[in-house]
Amino acid sequence: TWVEADATVPVGGNESRAEGRVVTDLEVLLISQPAGAQAGGDVDCFHSCEYGALAKFVLLDLTGHGAERSAIARSLHEILHQYSNEISPAQLLELVNRQYNPPAGPIILATAFVATFDPGDGVFRFSNAGQPRPLHWSAVLRQWSILLEAQRSDCGLPLGILKTACYDEEAVAFSSGDILLLSSDALPETQNTAGDVLEPEGAIRLLQEASQELRENFSLSSLAQEFLRRVEQFRGEPGFDDDLTMLWLRRLPSGVAERTN
Repeated sequence: TWVEADATVPVGGNESRAEGRVVTDLEVLLISQPAGAQAGGDVDCFHSCEYGALAKFVLLDLTGHGAERSAIARSLHEILHQYSNEISPAQLLELVNRQYNPPAGPIILATAFVATFDPGDGVFRFSNAGQPRPLHWSAVLRQWSILLEAQRSDCGLPLGILKTACYDEEAVAFSSGDILLLSSDALPETQNTAGDVLEPEGAIRLLQEASQELRENFSLSSLAQEFLRRVEQFRGEPGFDDDLTMLWLRRLPSGVAERTN
């Protein structure tokens, strides 16, 4: 059952779970799998703001994994909650970076990805702080690809390195039926028993195979299950060595979104 996300309270955390929502005109599927523990070092939020007219998504990933990172992850979640109405992805990263104070000792960095979607213009805007690039399914071409950077710059450091770090903002058209997959680095960095790394290109290959295996009008959950089954085959064993978080986003036709809501 799809429900509208609360307009003010972010949905997120770092526990093991899978859940689906509809946020503005987007179908959202969240899959979170902490590595070998009930909690881990990933943070995920998605909610609607600006009176429900704008969807916002946040994914953060701390270096390291497991329950020892959970307390830090929750402190980052609290910082995010303070700025739940900030609609600029780059500005939000700057604000969180200024407030993030990792504990003493070895530096614990946080990579982050912040995005908004405005159904009015159909544009997906995002800012990246060291996270894997989004993977994009074109409903027209029926093909997966990596959203490449429009231009390289000195901005985009992970959180916790430099308080005055800058962050670029990118924008891409997100058409009806298109899918975006946002993930923590546990996905592209997963290895098999031979030591081969999946990498984004390998993920694209498995996504393409999974999409072709399913019927034309496949559900996000069936796609995610088929994809993870293929990732498990690549690994040769279940689970991941690092905390895994995936946000699957699909643009719904306006009529479908209205009936769902």
